Amino acid sequence: MQLIYGHLMQLIYGHLMQLIYGHLMQLIYGRLMQLIYGHLMQLIYGHLMQLINGHLMQLIYGHQAKCSCYMDI
Repeated sequence: MQLIYGHLMQLIYGHLMQLIYGHLMQLIYGRLMQLIYGHLMQLIYGHLMQLINGHLMQLIYGHQAKCSCYMDI
């Protein structure tokens, strides 16, 4: 009886702990990764786009300015 009870408790407790711990870890880790990755990507991508756009605009406008100067001459 003690054997069966012990086995039953081990099964139930093991499953319960696995479920709770698994879900908890998945939630925490998932949220954490989402937060970190999301912020990181936003930072990198935002910076990158800002840099590229800035350079592009500078190149285009700079070129236009040079062209208009040449046209004036």
